[in-house]
Amino acid sequence: MSRTLSAPVTVAFDYTRSTGPVLGRFLTGLRDGVVVAGRTSDGQVVVPPPEYDPVTHQALEDFVEVSPIGTVSSWTWVPEPVKHQPFDRPFAYVLVTFDGATKPFLHALDVSSPDEVSTGMRVRVRWAEERVGAITDIACLEPLPAGVLDAGAGRVRVQAVDSPGLVLGIDPADYREWLEGDRLGLNTTSLVVRGEGTLTRTVTNVGRRARYFSTSSAGFERHDVTVTPAALRLGPGESARITVRVARGDGTQEDGAVLLRGGAGTRTRLPLLVTR
Repeated sequence: MSRTLSAPVTVAFDYTRSTGPVLGRFLTGLRDGVVVAGRTSDGQVVVPPPEYDPVTHQALEDFVEVSPIGTVSSWTWVPEPVKHQPFDRPFAYVLVTFDGATKPFLHALDVSSPDEVSTGMRVRVRWAEERVGAITDIACLEPLPAGVLDAGAGRVRVQAVDSPGLVLGIDPADYREWLEGDRLGLNTTSLVVRGEGTLTRTVTNVGRRARYFSTSSAGFERHDVTVTPAALRLGPGESARITVRVARGDGTQEDGAVLLRGGAGTRTRLPLLVTR
């Protein structure tokens, strides 16, 4: 009588793969609420950045930040989601080209009906409540409101309340001077420029430690918007003034934002509307 001999075998891959300098940079950006793209030798700006240039085959070294706002170039409706898809309810997959990028990025758009999605619509990233440096830090995409004046206060991240980073304070006396006509502007968290011009804002570090902060603008295609200084270091309670300059574009209305990012991952967003 023959016998069959058997022994348990466990198939496993006992190693951990590093994300490397390219995808690691992209994922670290997501953790900090920033979309990082790669610029290839032929001028394409790709999200996420490829590890190697498709033309020269050299390791990619040119990285740029692009806006978390973009335009839908194609989409498909998912009426019956399956296991492991982003939602357990109907949604859309879209190809979105972020402002500043030239190639589209695939992700899920949170809408309840195919009537709410169309080619050319504007969408933005909805960040995960807790970000860890993974692709899931982008929870999904969502439709962009008509403009910054309609955007409201946004989504509150409760875990960030204890360390807001930078704030823009207004002295009550400044309000009185403004109401009485003795002051032209206030240190508000929103900005409006007619055509072109220069605005200033004073920011204060309300954190417990000295931090470095970088400044930039996002979302503008038809106007040249610059923010100076490009970086600043503020100790606890220390304040500094930033200057926002808008150069005249093609005469159309456009909206975007001024961004101030802290070394600890804080992010302060000042909506900016450029009118005709």
